Amino acid sequence: NLIDFKNEKIAIKIDVERHEKNVLDGMINILNKNKIIIQIELFEERKREIFDYLEKNNYIHFHTIKKDYYFKNF
Repeated sequence: NLIDFKNEKIAIKIDVERHEKNVLDGMINILNKNKIIIQIELFEERKREIFDYLEKNNYIHFHTIKKDYYFKNF
C-alpha cells in the first residue's frame, strides 16, 4: 500500500511460494480501489483459503492454467 492507485486498470502476477495471503493482505487497498486482473500460482493446500479470500473481496475466478488461477473484480 505504498502506492496509492485509484480507478486504474491493473494486471498483477503473484508467484510467491506459499506467501500469497501475505501479499494480498499487503495490497488490499490497491485490490479494492482498482479494476484488477490477478494471475496467482497456488498449491492445493492454499487454494481454498485464497479462493475464499478473493471471493470475499468481490473477485471472480474466470480461468485456470495448471496451477495458475485468474481472478478479476470487474
